[in-house]
Amino acid sequence: MATQKLVLDYDYDFLLIGILSSAPDYKLCWGINKVLQIALKKEKDLQLQLHESEKREGLKLTFEKPEMTPQFSMYSYYNEVTHERYTIAANKSISALLIKEEQSVDFFLIVDGLYEDWEKEEAIINGLREQREIITAYKIDPNKLKSKQNLIFE
Repeated sequence: MATQKLVLDYDYDFLLIGILSSAPDYKLCWGINKVLQIALKKEKDLQLQLHESEKREGLKLTFEKPEMTPQFSMYSYYNEVTHERYTIAANKSISALLIKEEQSVDFFLIVDGLYEDWEKEEAIINGLREQREIITAYKIDPNKLKSKQNLIFE
């Protein structure tokens, strides 16, 4: 009997912004709420785990303490009128990086539901750059990241 394999391909069609900031997550989100006129709220921390299939395929995450599961701070806001979802995810935990390719990034802002509204994207990025807590913010193409699957939060 032939074996069939189900392959899931996620859609990475969202605005991804890398944020460099030395501010704590709550202070950063307060400033983002102010400039974007949204209401980010603290969510349960994201826990990154290596699945058995990833171990077999040779993917390795290096943790300073293997018994620790990396946890990344998360905040989110959903606009029911425009159907846009804003998510802030920390890139750094005590023992790992969420996206290894972007080591200098402290936080990611993911905006889902803009549907290629280039003017709004530029307004968001420029607004972030004006915040005192933010050193810089820039757009990242999620399709070019090797560990982009870590940006899918379920």
